[in-house]
Amino acid sequence: MFPYLLSSFCHCSRQLSSASRELSSQLSRGLSQQQAWNLSHPWLIRAAKAHGEYLIVRGFADILNKPMSSSLKIVLHKEVLLYALWRIEQCSGDFLETITLTPSTLQDIHSLVSKLLTDLRPEAIRLVDSFSHNDGILHSALGCYDGDVYRRLFKWAKKAPLNKHEVTDGYYKHLRGLLKAKL
Repeated sequence: MFPYLLSSFCHCSRQLSSASRELSSQLSRGLSQQQAWNLSHPWLIRAAKAHGEYLIVRGFADILNKPMSSSLKIVLHKEVLLYALWRIEQCSGDFLETITLTPSTLQDIHSLVSKLLTDLRPEAIRLVDSFSHNDGILHSALGCYDGDVYRRLFKWAKKAPLNKHEVTDGYYKHLRGLLKAKL
């Protein structure tokens, strides 16, 4: 499945090269470069995004071809599939224009994305932890193994600078006068 996805991204990226033809067309009509660019920029942006997505998926494919443990390869393969299918879902219009994609195929992709999310959910904490960022740097009270999320969220909220006082200084400086004024 993955080689097909990679070729789909590549094909989408190439098809959107029509952006450069659009720019050339505008220039050949005698428009200034700025006018031609302004009229062509929606296609140019789509082309740049499509090419970037292709490079990301190709980079993932290159990583999967490197030697690694089978358990890691399984998880990374699921992540790559999730990313590629999610992007097809998000950019379905571009893919509908460039490859054979039907509404039923899009529904299958949606179902597969949901399945991959479910499959990867148990791995989520380990995947994030593999980068060795602590929860303080991530500003996340959610990623701890003890399951005590709500107490931790409440403690973090109490420590937040805006929660140092019952009523913030901004209320007294700006809002209090407005609320007491007779309009």
